[in-house]
Amino acid sequence: MAAAVLVCTGLAIPAGAGAQTQGTQTAPRSIEVQLFVEPVRAGAQVLLGRGPVWRAGLALGAGPSYAVTLRSAETRDVRSWAGAWAVVSARARNGIGVSVSPIGAALVIGNDFSAVYPSGEIAIAVGQGRVRGGSLVRVIRIAGGFGTGTWWTQWVPVRVSLVFR
Repeated sequence: MAAAVLVCTGLAIPAGAGAQTQGTQTAPRSIEVQLFVEPVRAGAQVLLGRGPVWRAGLALGAGPSYAVTLRSAETRDVRSWAGAWAVVSARARNGIGVSVSPIGAALVIGNDFSAVYPSGEIAIAVGQGRVRGGSLVRVIRIAGGFGTGTWWTQWVPVRVSLVFR
């Protein structure tokens, strides 16, 4: 497995202001940008939220994924190179967060082919402030012939995020 270099840089995006509607006060809307790195893969996640707990948005990542295969499809000479996922995230006040990405797509490249397959992720992150560390499990549905297919399950043991609000 190749050694990973973890480097993050980023740009802060200010949060939106709170809104009032017909005398009732709503929770302030916020924008959270997370720049993340995994072994040899980097990306960004933009989450919109209302209140301190729930957020939803989009994650994009690119680079060869050096993840641990938990359940193997025929993936000896195949690597996931990019992905995009819809994200729903909840974060507790104690700094533990869980993100679920049930809908996504992964670009998979092999020796003699490339294809985009359905994908999903579930991640956990811990940390207060700007730096968070965590892990995730990614599932990619590799299509087979005649309506068959297999699930390629990967575990990314280390993911570091730099958060801007």
